[in-house]
Amino acid sequence: MARRTWSSLFRSLFGGISGNQTKQAQRANLLLEQMEDRTTPAVNVTLIGGSNDLQLTFGAANDTATINNDGTFITVNYTGDGGTPFSTAATGVSQITVTDPSNSANQSLFITGSAYTLNGGNGLSASGVEQYSINSDISGSQVFLDVNSTISLGAGQFSTTSGQQYLGQVTLTTNTQMSAGSFINFGQTIDGGNDLALSATGNITFSGAIGGGTRLGAISITGASDVNAAAITAASFSQTAGSGTTTLGGNVDTNSGVGVSISTVSLAINGDVLTAANAGVTLTATNNININVSANLTGGSGGISLPQNHNKWQHRRHWHS
Repeated sequence: MARRTWSSLFRSLFGGISGNQTKQAQRANLLLEQMEDRTTPAVNVTLIGGSNDLQLTFGAANDTATINNDGTFITVNYTGDGGTPFSTAATGVSQITVTDPSNSANQSLFITGSAYTLNGGNGLSASGVEQYSINSDISGSQVFLDVNSTISLGAGQFSTTSGQQYLGQVTLTTNTQMSAGSFINFGQTIDGGNDLALSATGNITFSGAIGGGTRLGAISITGASDVNAAAITAASFSQTAGSGTTTLGGNVDTNSGVGVSISTVSLAINGDVLTAANAGVTLTATNNININVSANLTGGSGGISLPQNHNKWQHRRHWHS
């Protein structure tokens, strides 16, 4: 039956209703129109042959999709489908692409179940959705989650041959490890009382405050070229085998016995560094360590350790241990 037919039929049958029945008739008519407006699924799911690209296209506000991997099949349950899920063999999916051309609000994507191997060009690439919850390990070519979103990471492992971008507000609900054959970018804040271990061959960038809402656990970085960070609030902060310049743009506040330890080529500290009473600060660089004249380095019983080639002996009055 063509669109509007239900409404037209309703009006022809009940158009003469008046009095106390008028409001009831209006509500029923509105319900019919809303049903007709959702004749097309709000989330469209397609598996593209050849590329094995599982594509989810969101189309309306408040839509939700859940992708689940049971180890044999990948199933997608989504709003607007009349309760019929999409299912395909897990081995037949090598990339997942999520878009929202409608730019609608308050949409959610959940990724659950067994680990995903996504070696296709897009890896996991999602844009336009406001809320992401990833509770499965992911390995593959890349991970890209766009800006203007909240990202809940409840999985332990993210490993990619290329880059990783988490451009929304990130919350760590478990200890998380990320390994990238290129860069790792965080576009906004990171919170959650869990550890974050990062390994990258390219740059690592933290554009927002780390642990400003909820202090992180241990933050550790292995390798990486340039590291750029804003304010850091964590149990500890460390970097080993850095190959570029590490810049701490804000204050670093740690509260465990591990303290702060950085080993890289060049180091720039532009904010205060504070450790717990039983911790210390160890800074090592093959080139220069440049410490802003207004920065205070405060170590506990572990003291403050600096190599001979740093650029701030003359401002030692700002160091406390």
